Amino acid sequence: MKSAIWERAPKDNLGNTHDIQSLSKRYKNLYPGKEFVFDAPFISRDEAEIARLLGPEHLIHIKDTEQKNPQDQRHRYPRNRNTQLWTGNVGFEPVEFLVKIKKLKADIAQLTNLIFPANAVLRGGAGKRRVP
Repeated sequence: MKSAIWERAPKDNLGNTHDIQSLSKRYKNLYPGKEFVFDAPFISRDEAEIARLLGPEHLIHIKDTEQKNPQDQRHRYPRNRNTQLWTGNVGFEPVEFLVKIKKLKADIAQLTNLIFPANAVLRGGAGKRRVP
């Protein structure tokens, strides 16, 4: 997502952020078209949808939980930034994500051709030109 963001907004200061939520929001603002949509793992539902379905008090609880237990970190590190063990359920079964991972890989290939068409020529993708 970072390289896609920098393609449209090269001056964005993304630093060392690995916050999938904020990167996803920025990506969606820069690429609003349906052809740029993809389902990335570990991205929470839309806040308005959560508030509508569960009520605003649940949204506050979910935001607090996600802030204390960021999805992009809790599966990679054994402890949080305060060196404490993560709270709540922290595991997942990688095999269950195999279908999602394969779909994500296909989505990334398609999006790469859309966002970086010049590179498609180098990869032999959709933008490949035939030499007469």
